[in-house]
This record gives sequence, C-alpha cells and structure tokens, in this order.
Amino acid sequence: MKDRAVHLRRNLLLFTACTMVGMVAAAATARAQTTTTADTYKIQKIKVEYKKLLLKEKDLPSAVFHVSAEQIAAQGQMGSIQSVLRQTPSVNEYQSGPGQGVPVITIRGVRLYELSETLDGNPMSDILNGGQGGFLDNNIGSPIVLNQLGDDGTTVYPGVAPPADQGFGSGGGTIAYTTKDPALTKSAEIFGSYGSFDTSDLGFTLNSGSLDGTEDGARALLQYDQGYTNGYTDDTNERSGDMLFKIVKPYDNGLSNVSATVIYNRGFGYINTAPLPTALIAQDGYSYNFPKSLTFTSENNGYLTANISDTTYINPHLIVGASLFYNRTTQSFLSYQNPDSINYSPSFPYQITFQVPYFSTGAIGPTAEALGVATVANPTIGGHLTYDPLTFFPGGIAAAENTIDPSSQVPYADETSGYAYGEAAELNNSVTNTIGFTPHASIFLPYNTIKVGALIAKENSGGTSFIYGNSDVPQIPGYNETSNGGGSQRSVYQAYIQDEILLLNGKLHLQPAVTVVGSYTSSLSNESFNYPASKLQNFDSIAEPYMGVSYDLPYNMTAYASYGKGGYFAPLSDYGLNDINGVLSLSAPKPEIIHLYEAGLRYDTPTVGANLDAYYQKISDADSFFVNYATGAADNGNFGAEQFRGYEGDLAYKITPDLSVSGNASYTQATYLTSYFANDTPFEDQYGYVFKGDPLASVPDWLANMSLDYTKDNFGFHFNEEYTGSQFITYDFSPDLTYTGPNITNNPGCSEGSNIPNECLALATVPDSKNQGALKTLLGGQIPDIKQPAFWVSNLLLTYDMPLKNEGIQKLHFALNIQNLFDAHYEEHLYSSYAEIPDGHGGYAITSEYNSAFYGPPRSITLEVSAKF
Repeated sequence: MKDRAVHLRRNLLLFTACTMVGMVAAAATARAQTTTTADTYKIQKIKVEYKKLLLKEKDLPSAVFHVSAEQIAAQGQMGSIQSVLRQTPSVNEYQSGPGQGVPVITIRGVRLYELSETLDGNPMSDILNGGQGGFLDNNIGSPIVLNQLGDDGTTVYPGVAPPADQGFGSGGGTIAYTTKDPALTKSAEIFGSYGSFDTSDLGFTLNSGSLDGTEDGARALLQYDQGYTNGYTDDTNERSGDMLFKIVKPYDNGLSNVSATVIYNRGFGYINTAPLPTALIAQDGYSYNFPKSLTFTSENNGYLTANISDTTYINPHLIVGASLFYNRTTQSFLSYQNPDSINYSPSFPYQITFQVPYFSTGAIGPTAEALGVATVANPTIGGHLTYDPLTFFPGGIAAAENTIDPSSQVPYADETSGYAYGEAAELNNSVTNTIGFTPHASIFLPYNTIKVGALIAKENSGGTSFIYGNSDVPQIPGYNETSNGGGSQRSVYQAYIQDEILLLNGKLHLQPAVTVVGSYTSSLSNESFNYPASKLQNFDSIAEPYMGVSYDLPYNMTAYASYGKGGYFAPLSDYGLNDINGVLSLSAPKPEIIHLYEAGLRYDTPTVGANLDAYYQKISDADSFFVNYATGAADNGNFGAEQFRGYEGDLAYKITPDLSVSGNASYTQATYLTSYFANDTPFEDQYGYVFKGDPLASVPDWLANMSLDYTKDNFGFHFNEEYTGSQFITYDFSPDLTYTGPNITNNPGCSEGSNIPNECLALATVPDSKNQGALKTLLGGQIPDIKQPAFWVSNLLLTYDMPLKNEGIQKLHFALNIQNLFDAHYEEHLYSSYAEIPDGHGGYAITSEYNSAFYGPPRSITLEVSAKF
C-alpha cells in the first residue's frame, strides 16, 4: 500500500509517544480511498494473511475461560459484571443486592483485591489498593456495567497468564473486560425492564453506522440507561445512571483502527456493611435488615473512564498500537448509628455496626483537652478540633463537665455515653485519579511471534473525613474535620517481552516471557485525632518470568503446561505507622509473590470444545498486620503464606445448529502455610488470626455450572444450573481464652501462657479448622465444626424476537428472566462471632456467640422489552 514507509515511521513513533495516536488517526482519515479490482484482490489477500497471523495468539499454554454475549444477556438486571463470571470454572461470587452492588469475588480462592482487572486492555483496578479500592470503597456502581460489555464477552485468566494478557499487580488472576463496539449499520433502540423488588431500568442505544458506507467509515455508539431497585433486603435501595460513548475509525481498508471511548457511571444507595444475625432473619423474615432509624451506610459514587487507542497494521510482520487512558473515581461514604442503641440490651445482643467513629475515637476537642487524653501516636492531641462531641450529650455540656476529673485519663460513664451521642456519624469524601499509557507491538516472523509492551501509569488519591452527632454532617475544617489534606500516589512502570517459538513443523509452541515492574508509592497524611503528620515513600520492583509450552496432538487436542510468577503490591491501607513495643516507625510491606504451576489438555472443534487442567499456586510474602486500635498504629509485614491447588474442567457441545449444552466444574483446596494476623474473609470485613494448616474461609470446595441453550427462528431458551459447594467459615475465640502456645509472630503482647483479652487471641476471628486436635491442645478450648452448606440455584431465560419491518420498527425483543427459579433459600456468606457493645460504664459487654449471614437473592422475575428502529 502506498506511503508505507512514511506510515511505518509514524507508527514506530506512536509506540513511544502518546501524542502520535491523534496524528495517526488524522493521517488515516485523510488518506484517499481509491481502489481498483487488483487493489481489492490484494487487500482481501492481506486480510486473510492477517487473520492467520492473529490465530497464532490462540495457542495459549495457560487456562483461559470466556464469557459469551449470551451468558451476559442471561444475567439480566439482577446481575453484575462480577456475577457473570460465575459461568467460568473456579469463580465464586456473591453480593447483597441486585445489579452492581457490593460484589465479592474469588478466583481459585484468590480475592478480588489481589486480582487484576482490565478494561479494553487498560488497568481498571485501583492501582493503589487493588480491586475497586479499599474496604467499603466503591461498593455501588462500577467503571463498566453489564450492558456496556462488548459482544466479544469477557475473558478470565486464572493464576498467572502470559504477560500480554495479564494486567498490573495480579496476585492470582486477570479479568479482561471489553466495551461494546459501534455497529456497522445505523440503528436506534429503546429498552426497559421491570421486575421483582421494584427493580426497573430504562435506556436507549444509538448507532450511527458507517458514516461513508464503507468498512473504513467512522462509526459511533451512544448508550444511556438509568435504573432503580429497592433491593431484596429492607432499606437497601439504590439508583444508577450509566453512559457509554464510543467512536471507531477503521483505516488501511479495515486492517487498522483508532477509537475513543468515554464511560460515565453513577451509583447511589444504601448497603449492608456486614452480614445480618441469622436469628433475626429467622424471626422477622428473609428480607430483614436493620432499619435506617437504627443504623445505615450509604455511598454516592461516580466513575469516569476515557481512553484513546490505536492499532495499526504495518505489514504482514508488524502490528503496533497504543492507548492513552484516564480514570476518575469519586465517593462520598456516610455511616450512622442511632446513639440511643449503643448500650447493651439482653433482648437485642447483636453488633449493629462497626462503621461509626465512637468505637475508636473517644474524647476529642475541648473534652480531650480537659481530660488530658493522649495517645502513643500523638502525645499533644486535644485542642486541634473545636468540635466537642459532648454537645450532643442529652444531659447537656454543663452536666458532662461536672463529671470530668482532670487528674484522670479515664472518662466517667456519663462521658462515655456522651461521646457516642456526639460521634454517631462519619462522612468520608475521596477522589482518585489515574492516567496512563500502554504501548504495544506484535512482530510476526516465520517461526515465532514476539510481543512487547509497557504500562506507564500514575494514580493519586485524597479526601476529607468529618465526624458528627447525627447523619446531617456539616463539613467545617478545624471544627469537625478529623482528616484533611495529605494524599497518596503510586507510579507504575511495567514492561514485558514475550515470544512464541514454533518447532516440529509448528506443533510445539514454546512461550518464554518476562515482565519487569517498578512501583513508587508515597503517602502524606496531616495530623488527625490519633496519629501525627507523617510521610511515607518507597520503591519496589519485581521481575516476573513466565514459561509456557503447548503441543498439538492428534484429534484436535492440545497439551499445555506453564510456570509463572506474579506480584501484588501492598495496598495503601497497609502503608503507615508501625508500633513495635511503643516505638513508632514508618514502613510498608513488600509485594506479595505468587508462583503458579499448571498443566492441562484442550480439545477444540467447531462442534465440541473442552478443557481439563490441574494447578498449584503459592502466595509467599503475604501481607500481615496487627492493628492497635487504641493508637491507630499497626505492625505491617510479610509474614503470611497461602497455597491453592485444584482441578478445572469445562465442556461445550453444539448438538444441532439450534441446540447446545455446556458446563464446567472445579475443585479448590486453599490453606494457610504459616500462622499470622490476616484479613480472614474475601470481603475484608473480618480481621483476625490464622494458623498454619487452616483453610481459607469462604472458598467453596466444589463449583459447577450446567447450561442448556435452544434457539429456533425467533425463539430462545436458556436454562442454567449453578452449584456452590460447602465452605469453611470463621468464628471468634472465647473472651476468656487461655493461650498456651509459643509466642505469636509480630505481637509481643501475646506470649506463652498469656490471658490478656483484646491484646492476645481472646475474641480473635479465626477460620474453622480441620486440624482440630492440635488446636484444642494449643488453645485449651473447644473448636467448633461449622461449615456453610452447599446450595443449588436454577435460572431461566426465555426470549422472543418479533419482526415488524413494515411498522417502522425492525423488531421487538421480549425477554422473561427468572433468577433462582425454584426460590431456594441459602446462605451466600456465613460466620460466627461475639458482639462488643458499650455497657454504659466505660467498657464493653461481650455477648454470646451468634451466626450472621448474607442470604442469597430470592426468586426474581423480570420482564425486558426493547424496540429496534
């Protein structure tokens, strides 16, 4: 093709400079499109060769699982971008509301914040914290929602994938999402739905089609929808608004393209901050929740995603591309508990919430100054806030002041109650911005394919926190603002080179690769009520080798095996003050490291596709910490280790052109290899201690899916059965526990023979253990044997397309979606714990241990209608 040398130089510069994306697009648009019969023949030949070259990318020597457009559609308005992943092996997911609300997910037992998520090849995960952010961050809404996913579906790479397919900071898997593309033909569509729990959705899609009627014509897509739900638990109503705008401009006769995408999604609503007591659910009904008059937690979140990307075919041996992306997330988080409910009551012995400040704050402002209250982290605390929580004390400030003893640092009973009245609500505002650049190139040679790429990105975050006595929180610096200024940022520098070498007439594929990652993190915090101003900065780097091999066997079978090393950088929340024997220091944990060993057998024909693999994953240098809630300081380190091993298999069989069946099954065994302080659950809502040999909680042993699909003329039938096996839960040790074992790692207060509540293992949250005999001897107590039971869920989708070409409408689409068809009642997440409730006398009452759970969504029926013009 003409001007190829100029175009080659232009795109080589593109690989190293993001500004060239626009220049390439402009040059491609301006290029004359004069073709002859000979030119057309050459173009078609090039396209055929190009597609053959791309097929080389299909020979992955690692497990990979795809979610189809049909599986995405079957989720309906009740599903989320996480719930659709349950259709693939080894993925467990649960959430406490319809749609995009509070999702929890594991892949092979590895938790979301240790996984990597990409959107159109760019990082979607929070670079500073992993996943969608820290605990209770961004739990409503998402950078991309279900109906914005592309027809290519979504791809899951469990474990460690080849570098070209793996995102940043993966400690055990990558989830690759793609956005919906504009259609080649012009169309308009109006869609809406209504279903159970007053769940509704209304929106439209506009496709411009090719603007000049050719393959190289620019085309655009605009989609907007808004939704609402009351939720299937009481007082968890949510509303959302989601917008997708995308422009695609092919050039080089369809061999190359440049695109621009903008997504802006909003979500506001109320969430369950923790599982609810099962006794109350049994007593008051399946939808029971603490009423808002008692307690609530709300989030108001916004997600802006924008990127410009280009992929250019240079010649049969070279494709180059790059993407420039920007992500912005805003959140307003409000938590509240009615202070009249704080004191212990035998008739209501349940923990209502931990997400209110009086649990950890105590005296602040003038009261703290009068009492002379100090902490290890900040000996001069007291007067830097003018807000006095005793303002809200029902007896009045004068009554409270009469109880103050300046010579004592221990508040009287009336003061303790008074703090709760003045510290009943907390408002946190945060903003996160990420900008990055991802250049890449593929070099196709006769016997090998080389891929190189890089990621250069920076994320910064900051925010404010306020404290008050009711949920209408004023935002006044110097008065009730407990945290202001400072901020954190992480800069990432990542590069990879990957080769696929063909031997033995192309039957043997060797895929050596290496990724090098560097991460610079800094955190600046101003003085708050429990620690002084501080700054932390560090630089970490990881080299991540990968080696894969696959061999093409007879009968369309391929055997493969791989080894890979990955790394997850410590979240921002683990950067801060270390408190070691009362001495404060600044430190940060090192990255967690994962090693993966995997082998499998793949069968692929147009009629049958199947995969069977076995894997072993080990996470070393896992993050461990011990929090001293009295000072706000923590001991952080890398004392943990975990292992994951199991088997996966999936099968898809197209029986006839109209009828197909598919299914998958997986077995996972996840255990801790060392004893250390850790987050005990995937939701990060429980912190405790794990013993060597303990199983990871909330990781089902077996997972399975079975689907039957039938399409005939305009009618569609989809039936899906999901199985979630039993799983270990967590429980709390007795408050009078006597520990008789050796010294506990990284906690000098927990020594052999000690019995110190709240400083040793008394009330510690731990996983239920299979190794009961050894623990009984070590702890001198009874160990329960409780597992969350297995459960089945059935789903049904019926569709019908009614063509109406003579009525100005191309077709009407109807869908009846029934999730949990047989209304199974089951627990998605379960644990056993004590409650610590203020007793009104300066201490806490410890209740009897009780079970709490997130119950699975009951049966829902949704009718969806769309009209395409």
